[in-house]
Amino acid sequence: MTLFIVLWLIASLVIGLFGLILFFDGKKLPPWLTVIYKYGKLLRDLNNEERSVSGLLLIRWIQVPKRYFSHFYGIAVILHLIVLLSSLFHVDSVRQILNTPLNLLFGAYKYDGVNVYLFFLLSMIHIFRRFIESVFIAVPSFAKINLIHYLTGIGFYISIALYNANNLFSTVLITQDRPYLYTVGLIFYVIGQVLQFHSHKILSELRRRNDKPRGKAGYYLPHGGLFEFVSCPNYFSELVIYSGLYMLTNLNANWLAILIWVYSNQIVASLLNHKWYKQAFGSRYPARRKAIIPYIL
Repeated sequence: MTLFIVLWLIASLVIGLFGLILFFDGKKLPPWLTVIYKYGKLLRDLNNEERSVSGLLLIRWIQVPKRYFSHFYGIAVILHLIVLLSSLFHVDSVRQILNTPLNLLFGAYKYDGVNVYLFFLLSMIHIFRRFIESVFIAVPSFAKINLIHYLTGIGFYISIALYNANNLFSTVLITQDRPYLYTVGLIFYVIGQVLQFHSHKILSELRRRNDKPRGKAGYYLPHGGLFEFVSCPNYFSELVIYSGLYMLTNLNANWLAILIWVYSNQIVASLLNHKWYKQAFGSRYPARRKAIIPYIL
């Protein structure tokens, strides 16, 4: 087991455990931890004790605008371009800089999934699309995230860049003996991209509308697409995309650690958002909507 796997499994366990405690009984967590864990619209529903904590200078100091999500993708795009160019043009200085951290994180691991450059391209397309969406499609809000969420997001996308760097810089074994797995993985990837883009488009259009009564805290009730089935189709699409990429790695254990993080993070976030939507819109909220997976969860 590589250090990369261990770190992301620990992160998944922590985020999942605290998130589920918050979902089922938030009173079991200290107010400062609840305030740190929540972000965006969830910060609008704090009790008096939590509000007093959120007003502390230290807590306010570590909060940044939620629109800084775009930094995740911008940094990741730059890192991927550096890795790609250094691989194509054999820039030894970049390899030497990354050699120690890559050996520490991945050890003797060798990639054996679909063509390494194809996987790299698919990873970068997803990240670049998210960057374009966050900068040019998403409507900025005044919502906040704390510095821990912010740094974790940056760390996640740096990890993906390092994963791809290790694949490109290593002697790799390209396997073509699982075409069905790769085909299904690619189908998952494409479907996930389309669904996520459509869901983000619906959310951005809602922020521009002024012709419908808003619900609690000034939010509209989303409709259309997968919003008819789940509260967070954008999170569901993320599960589909990363599951597809996992298949394309030939079920690699390092990417499985990334996938577990994505599932843990997105499922907990969707459960909390689903709970918020139901409280905010009450009887107006469609009863058949699940949190993230249609008809299931």
